[in-house]
Amino acid sequence: MKRPGLLTSVYGLTLFLSAALLFYVQLIFSRMVLPLLGGSPAVWTTCMLFFQLVLLLGYAYAHGTSTRLPVRWQIPLHFGLIAASIAFVPVVLASGSNAPSSEAPVLWLLGLLAASLGIPFLLLSTTAPLLQRWFSLTGHPSAGNPYFLYAASNVGSLVALLSYPVLVEPWLTLKEQRQLWAWGFWILCAAIVLCARVAWKASASARQVDATRVPAAWSDRLWWAVLAFIPSSLLLGVTSYISTDIAAIPFIWVVPLFLYLLTYVLVFARRPPVSHEWMVRLQPWLVLPIFIGWYWSLSFGPGALVILHLAAFFVTAMVCHGELSRRRPSAAGLTEFYFWLSAGGALGGVVNGLLAPVLFRGVAEYPLALLAGSAVAPMAVAAALRPKRAVGIGLALLSGAILAACTRLVGNPHGMSGTLTAAAVVPVSIASAIAVANSLTLRRRPALFALSLATILLAGWLVPSDRSSVLHAERDFFGVHRVKAEGGGRYHTLYHGTTLHGAQEIGKAGACEPLTYFSRRGPLGQALAALPAREGRRVGVIGLGAGSVAAYAVPGERWTFFEIDPAVERMARDPQYFRFLTDCADSVRVVQGDGRLTLTRVPDASLDLLILDAFSSDAIPAHLLTREALGVYRAKLAPAGVILFHISNRHLNLAPVVGALVRDAGMAGRYSSASPGVESPGAFTAASVWAVIAPEDRDLGSLARDSAWIPLPVDQRTRVWTDDYSNVWGALGW
Repeated sequence: MKRPGLLTSVYGLTLFLSAALLFYVQLIFSRMVLPLLGGSPAVWTTCMLFFQLVLLLGYAYAHGTSTRLPVRWQIPLHFGLIAASIAFVPVVLASGSNAPSSEAPVLWLLGLLAASLGIPFLLLSTTAPLLQRWFSLTGHPSAGNPYFLYAASNVGSLVALLSYPVLVEPWLTLKEQRQLWAWGFWILCAAIVLCARVAWKASASARQVDATRVPAAWSDRLWWAVLAFIPSSLLLGVTSYISTDIAAIPFIWVVPLFLYLLTYVLVFARRPPVSHEWMVRLQPWLVLPIFIGWYWSLSFGPGALVILHLAAFFVTAMVCHGELSRRRPSAAGLTEFYFWLSAGGALGGVVNGLLAPVLFRGVAEYPLALLAGSAVAPMAVAAALRPKRAVGIGLALLSGAILAACTRLVGNPHGMSGTLTAAAVVPVSIASAIAVANSLTLRRRPALFALSLATILLAGWLVPSDRSSVLHAERDFFGVHRVKAEGGGRYHTLYHGTTLHGAQEIGKAGACEPLTYFSRRGPLGQALAALPAREGRRVGVIGLGAGSVAAYAVPGERWTFFEIDPAVERMARDPQYFRFLTDCADSVRVVQGDGRLTLTRVPDASLDLLILDAFSSDAIPAHLLTREALGVYRAKLAPAGVILFHISNRHLNLAPVVGALVRDAGMAGRYSSASPGVESPGAFTAASVWAVIAPEDRDLGSLARDSAWIPLPVDQRTRVWTDDYSNVWGALGW
């Protein structure tokens, strides 16, 4: 292939397609296994861990074969991998993929991923470093610097990321997505063969290039891994922090991931459009306000905070990836460079996905990653300490010592007096001044700047302010939970992320008055009062929260809650926090596990009423709103049994989704969004939206004639959700 422009196009388009397919298959396969494991966030965490580890394995394969095998041996070996991959396409779940019985199915899921997707994903993982290596052997004018092709690869990932929720998922079923992906994969294999043909012809040059290769120093390898680890950790950390502590926003994960991929496109372009020096100068002015805001508990409004944190993440990732680009080796060391880059990225996934939920009660890995990002760049000036720097670092350490002395005077920082709290402000002010002064000198003292930030962060952790109302905080794979005392200690509330999941009045005899979305004057209370009474009613509830719904239990009834998160049950059962389960119902049973999966083990026709109140922060798991899920619910209901759906949401309009289910099943359904009529602002009652469905209108009792309960919207254009299809983008109520 003698024309340089055509050669660049062939390699660039092949890398673009490979990256797009790599990204698409992650989203497609994660959707495939989600119903098997109940929509748990641990599914996404485990899938991402698998993808990062296999990506690392693919980069190791590319490096090992490129450095140890001649190209004329490497290409036949790679053709064998292509042939093995084709045998696994189209992608399907491996046989024996029924959901495991264990409560922590991480190993089972990793095994399923390896058996179903391991070989094709390994092939896709090898493409970026391998094709760039082959391109470096072609004699092309740009062969000595093939890193610009990495930008083309990341553009493919960007296109896949943006198009999937908007163009792919709303219009195609999973079966159609898998088939379309298979066609793309076969085209990619043909394109790789074409690229290999060019590399084969240039194999004589391969030995010459290999002879000039000098192994990288271990210090270089370490910095490659560190500079890749920090943005990878930041990506997961800022996403968790925004959804946990600022606002639960649908598709918010798309924005940080888009920015993350964009940084690779920008820094590895032939002519980077953004100056690395300006990113280094800008970084402290975005990071410092975040740390000061954490200490002083400043709030600029959710929108402004989201923008600030995303801007700081983007610039910090640009600084780290810019340093990576500056420190990249020659083409001869390309595959080794990508291996260590991938190792750092995978380590970020392990730390955030597996270690952080065990080690921290909140999203502490995010500020720590910001701190690390501020310390390591710019590496060009992070040389040995000079005497004048030692003075500044001594001041930062002195600030920390003053803070430690202040907090040491009391046993419990939550009980710190006003005088001591004021005294603790002194080191924070000193550290802030040092950080600002350092920023004014164009950030030429990264270690000093990071120590100043660490002092502010330590002060924020040791001298809490608004966090004094938190009675209990706990984090696991399902998110961050907090129990707070509010209203002057009169109420205990349960939050998952930023979303309230129940409240109870404390100190009141028999405090069995349901609050928040479950008020007796709200839609749920109206529905339960209007439905036909049945002696010894059997009730199932998917989602426990604080246990508020148990306040509606009457003697003789049998109530069973299905709750996936063990931490939620522990908090709901602890009488220090909530007493709905202990004081408000005679007999309440809690079954651990995903509601839809555990409900399948309930005898058919054994429930008179089923209440669905399952949320992950502010989102209802989509697998609970599908045709197949409704089939499970109906099988477990007695004749004339009723289902109540809690569909309140700040961003999604779920009434049409439930309406499509009702139309598809030929059932009767209504919904209400009536306010409970709050009389006092601190009473912890809230407006909510509930839907009720039953086999016939007459099974709805007086709700069928209540003007507050209107028929569910039935739009023939609204496609019913199934395990094979859902359209969250189309349900946005923005």
